[in-house]
Amino acid sequence: MNLPLPPLTAAAKRPAYAQEPSFEQTGCLCSCPEVGSRGACGAGPATAGVTICTRMAHSYNRLHTRVAAEAAFDFISDFTHASLWDPRTQSVRKLTAGPIGLGTVFMLRAQLGPLTLDFPYEIVEYKRPQVLVFAGHTHFFAYRERVTFTPEQGGTSITWDAQMELQSLLTLGNPILSLLYQRIGNDATDSIARVLEKDAA
Repeated sequence: MNLPLPPLTAAAKRPAYAQEPSFEQTGCLCSCPEVGSRGACGAGPATAGVTICTRMAHSYNRLHTRVAAEAAFDFISDFTHASLWDPRTQSVRKLTAGPIGLGTVFMLRAQLGPLTLDFPYEIVEYKRPQVLVFAGHTHFFAYRERVTFTPEQGGTSITWDAQMELQSLLTLGNPILSLLYQRIGNDATDSIARVLEKDAA
């Protein structure tokens, strides 16, 4: 079953929650009832400088590649490569013109169980070659993925810190998503080092 999103509008290209100061400051997407706004609860521990809310699904993966930080950053920031390392990703299209950088938008199509879903991703932080942040939302999901690159042992240490929250009628499923999300993160990042080194060969 294929459930495409409507075409991105200018507003959709930069999700409203990504513009909120609390989101940018804490890196937390959650909608906590006690504070009434996203990203302000500080309900979880900080991981790699990102506040992790225990109400959200979260995955954290670290890997090492022999590829230099600049090359790894450039390859991953071109999110059209995601289908090469993520088995759930069917395809990715770049929706914005010009070079890849802050504000670049991609549309990722993924297979989740019996469903094929489209997920817009925008680069909301671009600090080459240290930090790369993708964020996006659909009718039913809000998500943010922070990737860091640190020179290490003749190559690069990469961390991939991802958060996702179910929205609208699906919010009751957040505890279940939390149980599954680390496995999804593992599957999505297991092949990155191999893909990077094959591209650099």
